[in-house]
Amino acid sequence: MDAFLDETWIEINGRKAIIFATVIPRDLGAAAAALAAIKKKHGLTPTTEIKWSSKSALSPQAKAAIKQDTLEALTPHFACLICVTEDTDKTLAFTNALRQVHDFVLASGERSSRRQSKPAEAIDLHVTIHHDEDAFQDRAPVLAELTSWTDVTCSGLTRANSALTAGIQYADILGGTFSYALRVKFGAQAKLVTVPDDYGGTEEWPLDQLFQVLLRWNVWGEVPPVELTPEEERRIEEGDIPWREEFFTAKCLGKGVRVHGSFSSEEMAILDEAATYYRGCMH
Repeated sequence: MDAFLDETWIEINGRKAIIFATVIPRDLGAAAAALAAIKKKHGLTPTTEIKWSSKSALSPQAKAAIKQDTLEALTPHFACLICVTEDTDKTLAFTNALRQVHDFVLASGERSSRRQSKPAEAIDLHVTIHHDEDAFQDRAPVLAELTSWTDVTCSGLTRANSALTAGIQYADILGGTFSYALRVKFGAQAKLVTVPDDYGGTEEWPLDQLFQVLLRWNVWGEVPPVELTPEEERRIEEGDIPWREEFFTAKCLGKGVRVHGSFSSEEMAILDEAATYYRGCMH
């Protein structure tokens, strides 16, 4: 397994925090090919780096189109993790993100164990970590974290050139996407975008809500079980009452979205909302 990490910054109620976004490819070759096709479509060179905060001379409309195409290409190819650390210490934030990667790999191994009817210890769990050049300042705590793992093997810690590494570019777009959605949750004004509807027309969506829809199957999390009374089950089966939204809502806080810091209960409620994804029918 490979994990590509990239970071961005955010302020939450005036306090700085680091967001590490991690993408874990299902098929890295297909993901790289999709990114190459996006660059060709938009007239970019193969080594042009796609970034959320691009300083190129492209128009705002062209930059937005590249971001949207990259995010849409991300969704079929990657599992996604987000780690928010209230601090300016990039090494601390990076090690927090590594623990999240470890737990994801471990959970993936447990799922494989159940599918293959093998004991968990028979599943070989390993991950190669790919990071940008300035992902952390102090190597010692990072190595200490990785060497402390006993149930997952780190098979490589690789410093990547982001302009030449598709996974890092996807992680950058993921981090920018989540950061944007989180800023809106904390009070920023969302842009409205026009998207096709199901009837051959168009409709306007707040951009943060569009991001939530695009990422709803990618962020690690589960739909919690909902207890129903026999009467509720009967009425749902007979069509008297609809399925409740909570039946299809994945809660990702603590799994695909991790938060570290002294956030208030009100702030945690907002972070929890940002880490909640509806996985039901959109029609």
